[in-house]
Amino acid sequence: LLENVQQQGLFLIEGLIQLQNRYPDYLSNARGVGIMCAIDFPSKELRNKVQQQLFAEEDILILPCGEKSIRFRPHLNVQQADLDKVLSAINSIISKI
Repeated sequence: LLENVQQQGLFLIEGLIQLQNRYPDYLSNARGVGIMCAIDFPSKELRNKVQQQLFAEEDILILPCGEKSIRFRPHLNVQQADLDKVLSAINSIISKI
């Protein structure tokens, strides 16, 4: 499990950094340790909109954190395909904003 957490955490944080670089007006402050990661939106309203669309359109449950962040707390045996689905879904939703 520890090896998986390290590998998938690296994949997740790299994916979040790529998204933040692609959408600097919408995403910032990608951070994390292992698979416990988070990223900020410019406002609570935008964060909530993306969170709601992830659930409604992709059946992805993501947790809000603080004033304008979402956090990632996947299970310890999460696979890269699951994380890729989440990152792709976030990309898809933000690209339409």
